[in-house]
Amino acid sequence: MDATLPVTIESIGGANWYILNGKSEEQYFGVGRTYTFTGVPDGHPMRLLQTDGECIPKRTSCTTIWEDNVDYCHGDVVYEIPEDCADKALTVQCGLHQSGVAMGGIGRLTYNADCNIPPVALIVAISGGAVAAVVLTGLLFVTFFR
Repeated sequence: MDATLPVTIESIGGANWYILNGKSEEQYFGVGRTYTFTGVPDGHPMRLLQTDGECIPKRTSCTTIWEDNVDYCHGDVVYEIPEDCADKALTVQCGLHQSGVAMGGIGRLTYNADCNIPPVALIVAISGGAVAAVVLTGLLFVTFFR
């Protein structure tokens, strides 16, 4: 899933659905990442949640808090996904309907380890006037400078 997801509403089978990044189907997320949902309509403010409460996506920014409930936002909304959301599915819940089933949001975002941000490490060694730098980002890159 892209880190920025435009949000629109579309009628599918006679019901309104959140369309995330132009898609109505399930999408994948990784932990340790930040996702920005842009253009969330004021008529269908949203929040992210995990239905059994074992993980809580952290909302770090909200353009406009919905007047009826501070848990929901419209405009642009930013969430950080914590490590404890690994192996979970997240629901995109509508404040108007307050049901994950409405708007096609239940379990809509599924965890996938391939979406995690890999840890980054930089190792530098100096020996005899030569400098070796190794950057680890899930892959190994070695660069030698003299």
